Amino acid sequence: MHEDPEAGEACARDARVVGIAGVWHVHAADYVAELLERTDVRIRGVWDRRPAAARAFAEPRGLRWVDDLDGLLEDPSVDAVVVTTATADHPDVIARALRAGKDVFSEKVLAIRLEDALALEALASQLDRVLFVSFQRLAEPWVRTLDGVVRSGRLGRIMSSRFRFQHAGAAAGWLPAGFLSGQEAGGGAVIDLGVHGLYLSQLMNGAFPVSVSSRVSHLTGSAVEDDSVVILEYGNGSRSVLETSLVTAPDDVRWAEVHGTEGSAYISPEDLTVRVRRGDETTWAVQQPSEPWPRPLEVFLGTDAGGPDQARNRADSLRMVALVSAAYASAASGKAVRVTDPSRITAVPGDGSAPA
Repeated sequence: MHEDPEAGEACARDARVVGIAGVWHVHAADYVAELLERTDVRIRGVWDRRPAAARAFAEPRGLRWVDDLDGLLEDPSVDAVVVTTATADHPDVIARALRAGKDVFSEKVLAIRLEDALALEALASQLDRVLFVSFQRLAEPWVRTLDGVVRSGRLGRIMSSRFRFQHAGAAAGWLPAGFLSGQEAGGGAVIDLGVHGLYLSQLMNGAFPVSVSSRVSHLTGSAVEDDSVVILEYGNGSRSVLETSLVTAPDDVRWAEVHGTEGSAYISPEDLTVRVRRGDETTWAVQQPSEPWPRPLEVFLGTDAGGPDQARNRADSLRMVALVSAAYASAASGKAVRVTDPSRITAVPGDGSAPA
């Protein structure tokens, strides 16, 4: 352990005390920044399998870094752990944190293999601990605005949708090497940036799909895919096209379209406003932005193990791993893959709807 002179303050009685397990993921910095903004949270320590990386991350932020994960987990003052390790390390690190009696917030996806995700969720339930996976795009205002339009019925029956997320990280070279490592990340475009389209498609369709088709490309010659197209087909005949690219500029672009029997909606990539046009209208009407849902880390910090937020998140986390696995199976076989909602198989409660 490498002591911070302010470590005593980290155990303030009125604060939640959090440990950071892993700085591999690019969003580790975002989550730590969010925690540091709060007056009701203290960060007890930062660990990574690479001690030098933990130190380089922690010291500029005035945080304590540790080289022993077990020591951090055995600290009785720590009650929650943020896991931002390589995805391949999730099963080991999350299970250790849960067994140590800690609530766990995990970067997406929960695991590479569905059997590992099922085991982690079962362990969290058995130990009555919170296990919460981040689906951060739900906190963007346009998502709740578009969801409100769909739920209002103004578009009629939803017939098709399209979601695109892109950046040029693989082509421009700024994406960390681990994100293009099958051994560390479990895949490329689909399992990382592509996950956002998977959960937003389910949200807008209000259902879990019945089949998944996928095609992937290796445009930079990387070992994992850097560009992908996934098609989700729903039981009512609606289809959703999900495009994801790690080789396309400009960075951080979002496209979303939802089309129904009575009208269509899309978001402007320039300002992320939602525009709607019904069949009997001649212009696209800009929608008043809705108040966004809370950020995932905020929801986690206020979630009880048996609460509705936890139940929904557990179900959605399992669904995500199942869909990612099906997308890779489809890409390998060149055929559509039938899927079954794993949350029903495992009797995970919750209806998969958006946060209230």
